[in-house]
Amino acid sequence: MGGGMNELGNKIKLWRNYRHLTLEQLNALTGIHYARLSKFERGVEIPNQQMLERIEIALDVKFDDLKIVDEEIEALIFDFIDTLFYMRMNFDYFIDIINEKREVYMINQNYYKINLIEYIISVLKSEIEVSNKLEKTLNSTVEPNTLYQQLYLEYKAVKMHSLRHFNEAFVYAEKALSISNYNKNTAMINFHYSLLHHDCGQYEDARKYLMQAKQMFLDGCSYKRAINCDIQMANIYTRIGCYKKAIELQIACLEVFHYMEVNDSMRALTLRNTAWVHILMTEYEKSLKILDEAEILEPKNGNLILYKIWCYYSLGRYDDARKIIDDNQYLHDVSIYKDRFKLFEYLVINGNQKPSKKLINKAKEVYENLAEKEVYENMYFYLDILIDLLDRAGDKDELIHYLKIKGHLGK
Repeated sequence: MGGGMNELGNKIKLWRNYRHLTLEQLNALTGIHYARLSKFERGVEIPNQQMLERIEIALDVKFDDLKIVDEEIEALIFDFIDTLFYMRMNFDYFIDIINEKREVYMINQNYYKINLIEYIISVLKSEIEVSNKLEKTLNSTVEPNTLYQQLYLEYKAVKMHSLRHFNEAFVYAEKALSISNYNKNTAMINFHYSLLHHDCGQYEDARKYLMQAKQMFLDGCSYKRAINCDIQMANIYTRIGCYKKAIELQIACLEVFHYMEVNDSMRALTLRNTAWVHILMTEYEKSLKILDEAEILEPKNGNLILYKIWCYYSLGRYDDARKIIDDNQYLHDVSIYKDRFKLFEYLVINGNQKPSKKLINKAKEVYENLAEKEVYENMYFYLDILIDLLDRAGDKDELIHYLKIKGHLGK
């Protein structure tokens, strides 16, 4: 994991450049010929103690002292790996340390490890421009076949996944897994690899990698991550139609949360996921009861709002659905929700009347957009909405077309 045989040479070159000196200028300050200084920097020759002291005086540095910074950076990145593994996610702590000591870290040969920490944080915070800029540096500085390359490839995969560039994400994830030799990192790669398979509708592979990740998290006493695996496993059961198993697992997770320090966001997410399964089972009253609990924790969540509108609409409680729509008009301007929100608005306005052409066209648009982006977790649900509308409208040709699609999808 270290810098190999030429650590001293790298440090001489790094500090010479930091002091804005050419080899000829360092020659003038030390009396050591520039050709020989070049050999020192390239690791071809090692300076004796007397020469080393002259170089240190000229550069105003003690190379032995730099080992302390090397060790400090190494400790920081391993602490960061633990933060990811144990799901502490206290990123501000690392950002504060880096900003406070950046001047010291910048003139260290292991500064790329600091860049790597910043890169991973930028990916997890969806700061795409920041991550793009850091990649330009990391592409040429991360040593191949090391723990640090594993981390870099893993989070390049995470970034590509978030951008829905699935093919690229798979390439990076597979490469990271092939060279991974550190258990904590392997566990995280398996976890992210599972999420990638999941979003591509490859549920058996998602389940396999998730089970491997969970066992590694348990072996490393990362119980938050293990519970997170259970939450994801419940999502897989939901996708394959094993609704009772999904609910059992989600209820078990909610019970465990009573004995574990878990933030409101994770509790709310698990409640919403449970409510979603009840929606798929057409148990709308049960879903609404659970959504009320989730709403206390995260009142303005877009999915929660959509779920409540759908439940009220399905129960024929159109006034309640209209009130939620009126109270949340801002969703018309939120890109990830606006089309579905508009569709639900049309559904509620239409009520139990024969579906209008405008309503059917909106349902087609929502489904086609989801299908184009391969958003499997939503596209089947909205395909069923479209099929129901076409059936109620008596549009047999279009109905047959979309029923064939549903059959082709194996739904």
